[in-house]
Order: sequence, then C-alpha cells, then structure tokens
Amino acid sequence: MLDIGAGSAVPVIAAASFDRDGGAAAFGMKAHGNPAKAATGALRELVQMEFGLRLSQMKLARQGKDALAPGDLATLRRAGAIGSGSALVTPAACLAGTHPGAGDEDPRRLATRLGREGRHVWACRLDDEPGIAVVRALVTGLRAPLRNQTGCSGIPALY
Repeated sequence: MLDIGAGSAVPVIAAASFDRDGGAAAFGMKAHGNPAKAATGALRELVQMEFGLRLSQMKLARQGKDALAPGDLATLRRAGAIGSGSALVTPAACLAGTHPGAGDEDPRRLATRLGREGRHVWACRLDDEPGIAVVRALVTGLRAPLRNQTGCSGIPALY
C-alpha cells in the first residue's frame, strides 16, 4: 500500500497486487480524512478488483474471448497493462529464499509466527483447492524487500 496523497490534507491510499509472475495487476484506491479508513477502503476495492479479474479470467477460459462483455474485456486489458517486464515489478522468483522461513509453510503457522513477533495479521484464503494455499494477507510492521538484496536489480520493490 502506498500513500499517494502527496502531502495533501486528505490521505489517498493505493493498494496493488500482482500474481507470482508480476502480471494480473489489480489496484484499489481510497481517499478519506482518516488514514486507517483510507487504507481499509483501498484494500476493499483491491479485493473487489481481484475478484472481478478472477471472474473475467474464468469466463474467458470457459466461453472464449468473443463471448465476453465489454466490462470483462476492460478488466482483462487493465490487468494485463502492467507485467513482469514493467519497471517496478519484481517477479516472486527473484525473491526466492530471501525470507527466513519462506517456502511451503502452512499459512496458519506463518500467521501464528508473525503474531508471536508482535505483528497483526489479517488474512483471507482465496481458493478452496487442496495443496497450495492461496492467501491474501495484510501484516503490520513488515518492510518491503529491496531488489538489490535479491540480486535482481537495485530498484526498491513496491509490495
């Protein structure tokens, strides 16, 4: 999440997410006099955008491009406008092994461990398939990794 209000009296928060390969971009933004409410609103909009994208992707897979409504086509275009080749997007592969404990850990154990470290964790499981858990989480107190720590580039990551 980013404060894009440029020092204005009203906080403007932007939230962004990408898939593991740096594609499937989704965004949420909210302006509010209370920074916490602005952040909450941005996250709500982000989740709605992710949900809409997922529905459009499912429709595309099942019905084909010719059967999609203009709104679905716009959603897919917007999600594809930023990809792994964009200037400030780092594919997750560049971050492999940069976090102690990263990997195939159960999300509940990870959330518990972060809680023991004094962080607040809000998480929502995005799938119901066995095997790999897909979870969207908001965790307080984490610093964004710098790409030069991963050997990918020297540009700070935005997530």
